[in-house]
Amino acid sequence: MPTTVHDVAILADFRFAGPEVATEVRAQADAALSTVLVHVPLPGDERPLPFEPPVRDLIRDGLADLARDDRPVTARLLVIRGRRPIVEDLPDVRAQRTVAVDDPEQRSGRSHLRWLAGFGIRPRISAPARTLGAGPPPAAPARRMLLVGGDEDSLIQLTAIARRLPPQVAPVIVTLSTGPVDGFLTEHIPSRAMRRDRLAHLVDLHRPDVVVAGGLDLGDLPEVPGVVRVGLGAEAGVGFDHVLVPGELADGAEPITLLDASDLLDAAAARAELGLDDTPAALVRLGEWAGTVAERGFQVVRRDRAGRHLRAFDLVVGPADYHGFHEQLRFGVPSVFVPGPSDPGGARARFAQAAGVALDVADLDRATRPEVREALRRRCEELTFANGATGAATWLSGLAAGRRRIGG
Repeated sequence: MPTTVHDVAILADFRFAGPEVATEVRAQADAALSTVLVHVPLPGDERPLPFEPPVRDLIRDGLADLARDDRPVTARLLVIRGRRPIVEDLPDVRAQRTVAVDDPEQRSGRSHLRWLAGFGIRPRISAPARTLGAGPPPAAPARRMLLVGGDEDSLIQLTAIARRLPPQVAPVIVTLSTGPVDGFLTEHIPSRAMRRDRLAHLVDLHRPDVVVAGGLDLGDLPEVPGVVRVGLGAEAGVGFDHVLVPGELADGAEPITLLDASDLLDAAAARAELGLDDTPAALVRLGEWAGTVAERGFQVVRRDRAGRHLRAFDLVVGPADYHGFHEQLRFGVPSVFVPGPSDPGGARARFAQAAGVALDVADLDRATRPEVREALRRRCEELTFANGATGAATWLSGLAAGRRRIGG
């Protein structure tokens, strides 16, 4: 089972947690930050009392997860609330940073987010200002956008866009996979056979201004106005109102990538989380190459994506797929690409080799030399490019602003 890494874990006795906990968690949810609550009874007090009502509301509304005793918790920041002695039977919580707060200040909205930023936890979207005692919270965003991912690649692109939408546009992610997507409101479609009817229901339920679809056939979509297709090639636009073509570095256009530099752990923290020592480490994204890379003296981690651990690796060996290719080059990670049998993966690999920012798999032995990897890093720094997800989000939010609501 894949590990869920929450942005913030709060460890407390939630039978006695004050209202400031709910205020802070709601501010984190406004900023698309995920929260997990780790309940630890105060020593010597095992009374079966319920959680405070504001805490129960957080769990009911899906704004925070409740940690399970039988599963470890992984978070970027652990906040220990209340005066408590350190005891040996604390739950298994793994965090990049930990802070203990005895008497928490009454922080809310942007003041709380500024406090989190001091520990490296920054909003994924702009959160509205919300001050304690200032009356009811602001109204929900005026517009909604339905982002429908029919396959993994399109889901990653749409999530990247959703993270960068302005606060007046609320994204709703629709996916065939299970589990929440990056803290956003997520709707699941259990099978392709139900896709069209389920999408029609979701359009009626959420009344989005724009529907953005990727990795879907036109026949999967209900007949609604304002549909944007995310895809490559002229055929992607047939039957759609607009087409958004993700940029390609090889074409001089800004690619849409999920991660920004602030999302990545530094090398030391990333290696510590993965259990790597100081010897060179390689991420191998194609299983058949794991042994070959290990024979050349690398610690090998076999997984499809590095995510926020990308800086842990001295080398990545894998396909020139859209997301891996652009993220590895954007963050200067030395890469050896294994060309696929068809474009555009093969074209990307050839471009990277010609530009001197990556190696072909035939040059794998060269990648064992530290000076070669350092030269690749420097060349990647020269080939800087921005994240096209920001421009895509701006354009799509403009479309939403210019349309009447779908369905009335």
